[in-house]
Amino acid sequence: ALEQTVGTVEWAAAADAALSSLRADACVAEADTRALAKAVARPPRRKSPRISDRAMVMGATLAYIGAMGYVILVWRYEMALWKFLLGELLMLWMIPLVFAPNRAIYSRMLEHSTNQGFHQSLLSIMASAGGICGPLWLGLSVGVPEVRDGKSYGPTARLTFAGSASLAALTLGMHALAAFAVRRARSNALLVCSETRTLDTTRHAECTDALGRPCKTRAQPGPTDVPAGLTN
Repeated sequence: ALEQTVGTVEWAAAADAALSSLRADACVAEADTRALAKAVARPPRRKSPRISDRAMVMGATLAYIGAMGYVILVWRYEMALWKFLLGELLMLWMIPLVFAPNRAIYSRMLEHSTNQGFHQSLLSIMASAGGICGPLWLGLSVGVPEVRDGKSYGPTARLTFAGSASLAALTLGMHALAAFAVRRARSNALLVCSETRTLDTTRHAECTDALGRPCKTRAQPGPTDVPAGLTN
C-alpha cells in the first residue's frame, strides 16, 4: 500500500509538471501568434539609405565652394536682381546640411568628456560670433564701385568671398583627412576571428588582422565558467 501511495504521488507530481509545461507552451504560442498578427497587420517600414554625418558635411561644403565661385564671377554692382537672389539661394540652402551633422560629430568627439557643456557652449559662442562679425566684415570689404553716368560698376567683395571659399576648402580637406584616418584605424582594428569551444567550455580564438597576420587575443570565458570561490 505504501509503494502504491508513493507511486501515485510521483505520478501526480509528473502530471503537474507536464501540465505546467503545456501551459507555458500555450502562453508562448499565444504571444507568438499576437506578434505575427501585428507584424502582418502593420509591416515594418523600410530603412532609408544612411548617409554619414561627415559625408553630408563634406558634400555641403563642396556645394558652398561652388556657390562662392558663382558669387565671385557674377556678383557685380550692375547685376540684375535675379542674379543676386540666385547667389543668396546657392549660399544658404546647404546651411541646415552642415549645422546638424557638425553638431553630431562634435557630440561624438565629446562622448567621454566631463566638460561637454563647456565645449558645446564654446561652439555656440563661435557660431554666434561668426553670424555677427561676418556681415560687419562683408560691409567693410564690399569695395568702392566705379561710378559712370550716375551708375555703379565693378565687382563686390571678391576678397571676402575668395577668403570664405578658401576656408571652406580647408575645412573640406580636414574632414577628408579625418575620414581617411578613421577608415584606416577601423581597417587596422578589424579582426576576423573563428571561435572554437573546448570541452571545459572555455573559448579560444584564432585571430588575424585585416592583412592576414596572426594576432594574440586573450581567451574569453564561456557562459558556464564560474570564478573560484563562487561555486557555492
